[in-house]
Amino acid sequence: MKKLLIMAFAASAFAACCNNGGAACDARNLDRAKATLDSIYAHYGVAENRLLRENYPFNVDYTASYLASADQARPNPYSYLWPFSGTLSAVNTILEADASYRSVLDGRVLPGLAQYLDTTRMPAAYASYINTAPASDRFYDDNVWLGIDFCDIYEATGDKKYLAEAEMIWKFIESGTDDVLGGGIYWCEQQKHSKNTCSNAPGTVYALKLYAATGDERYLVQGKALYAWTKEHLLDPEDGLYFDNVYALNLNLSGMTQEQAAQALETQAQSLYGQSLVIHLQDRDLVLPPENTKVRLDAQAMAEAAYQYGRDGNMFDRARARSEAALSTHTMEAADFLTLDKGYIEDAVNQLGADLESTLTQPTAQVEGQRPDLSGYEGETGQEQTPIIPENGQTLILRSGQPGRHLDTQALEDRILKAFSQGDLSPISITYDETLPEKLNLQEVFQKYCLAPVDAVLDETTYVASQETLGYGFVVEEVQKQLDSAQPGQELRVPFQILVPEHTKESLEADLFRDVLAYAHTDHTWNSNRTRNLELACEAIDGYILKPGAVFSFNETVGERTAEKGYKAATVYSGMESVQELGGGVCQVASTLYYCTLYADLEVVSRAVHTFSVDYVPMGMDATVYWGSLDYQFRNNTDYPIKINASVHDGYVDIEFIGTDTKDYYVKMDYVVLSKDPWETKEKEITDGSYEDGETITTPYTGYTVDTYKYKYDKETDELISEAFEAHSEYQKHII
Repeated sequence: MKKLLIMAFAASAFAACCNNGGAACDARNLDRAKATLDSIYAHYGVAENRLLRENYPFNVDYTASYLASADQARPNPYSYLWPFSGTLSAVNTILEADASYRSVLDGRVLPGLAQYLDTTRMPAAYASYINTAPASDRFYDDNVWLGIDFCDIYEATGDKKYLAEAEMIWKFIESGTDDVLGGGIYWCEQQKHSKNTCSNAPGTVYALKLYAATGDERYLVQGKALYAWTKEHLLDPEDGLYFDNVYALNLNLSGMTQEQAAQALETQAQSLYGQSLVIHLQDRDLVLPPENTKVRLDAQAMAEAAYQYGRDGNMFDRARARSEAALSTHTMEAADFLTLDKGYIEDAVNQLGADLESTLTQPTAQVEGQRPDLSGYEGETGQEQTPIIPENGQTLILRSGQPGRHLDTQALEDRILKAFSQGDLSPISITYDETLPEKLNLQEVFQKYCLAPVDAVLDETTYVASQETLGYGFVVEEVQKQLDSAQPGQELRVPFQILVPEHTKESLEADLFRDVLAYAHTDHTWNSNRTRNLELACEAIDGYILKPGAVFSFNETVGERTAEKGYKAATVYSGMESVQELGGGVCQVASTLYYCTLYADLEVVSRAVHTFSVDYVPMGMDATVYWGSLDYQFRNNTDYPIKINASVHDGYVDIEFIGTDTKDYYVKMDYVVLSKDPWETKEKEITDGSYEDGETITTPYTGYTVDTYKYKYDKETDELISEAFEAHSEYQKHII
């Protein structure tokens, strides 16, 4: 019934004529069969892939109605397996009279059929649609007919590849049998709800054809078993016709006597209707217990009706009923045989609807009372305390919104009655219509009625904080929580309170410049010119504030060392020679800064080592500078500003970093001498003006290679936390 009718007609007509007519009839009908097949390919064929269209003229929106699952019935560009398989039957029949059609079989039919072969699910079998599309259902009856055709083709040609195909398909058919109902083949692999005449009757023929082709007794046993099962379960003994399926309460009643059906229905009814029917809504359930619904089934009357299906009326009426049962499952509704308390169901549904019914209302916000004078509360800022609620202050009055809800009670009642009628008391999930109120924007309410507090702010240049101001109103986050948990239409009264700024002038400034991060103290030999240079460099950096993340540059901060600024000529080393230059000696200030940077654990950005070792800081902890080329730079890697204090007095250069210490450790520095290039130390009389006339100094000549290391210790336990390499320094030897 599902095949291409014109194709089936052509093949069957030819076969009938071949069996019952003479040679002229054979030739005439053979020509008709070939012409019909040619017409099929001309109007339905797709040349590029050897497939067929489902209909002619081709309708892109057509959906087949003969599938097991509604979700499988979708518009497709090509035909399903069942219509396509008609070409195999047609060519198979023509092949009996014309061996040349072997080329049509191998060249067109089988390549197209191969596109339906599904080997991803085992056993392999032909699916209802092509394998390049999403997985489709696999029907046992479809594959049975394919197997029969392959057996016939093997008989006609003797080619064992066709027999191998038939035996492969039979493995799939075997997988569709089990002990349910005593045996038999299902209709659909994915819908194992029934065992049908359309699978089992031709399945018997298929098994016996395999026996005839192979001589394998196993096929004979299986064929006889299928024949016996089909006759026992599907044959109507009164008229010799076969039922397909007659269902009631999800029971297959085909093959049962009236008494057997009544007993089976009674047992099934007790199982189905002895449970509560549960209706799931978004936020609640409605439970209908059997003692309240009072459901009863007249199993005897239902069995009688099932037994009479296909027996009432004249011959044509009975034939039509049987034909309908063969094409699809005939399901008997239980409604005509049920008694239940419909009044209880109606009342329960209506009560549910009344409980849910509500009118949509939007949330509101208003304020009552007068705003108080806040001048008397200035002293309360910055304190950790319970919020201050002024006497005779204002109150925020909020009313939460209410959703609009409506339940279609009639539709629900109809679904409940249908569930009882079909014997399906699985939970029902429904939704009621709901319109949610708008969400109240408390930020906008705050802006309309309240005064926000103003935090104190630090000036990023002076780091002097501005004065904070008090606010008045409510804490949005806290009120939002109350509103979110309020019942629909609930009123909330929120007294306004004094709102204290998070940051006050006092709190901001309290954390600034409170700690000595590091201190460096280096001695120097008095020399009027050099000492003056040290003083000028310290004056340039004294009081400097380095912002978090900013980089300090010695040359940018101190500037060029010029006579206009008061710098004097003093000894500096240029190459390997000592010369007199303006600003000589300022390297000691840079070195003292570097030394201080190490102990403050700040990030060193740029540092150059002296040509010769110096005696005012440990080796490896000096830094030299030269305008236009060598600079000392470091970064403030803390979260707070740092102020540099620098001075020269009593023969010392003093530098300290003042900031906010958040570290839980302190730093120690040390160095390791890797190599030493010693030379004799000589005394030299300096008369070039770099020192006081006639002053004798000692000049070292030794060269060193030095590595410095930084050690971090826990402030509380003094335990070593970490050790890290800091810098590599190479000092030249000095020969005079």
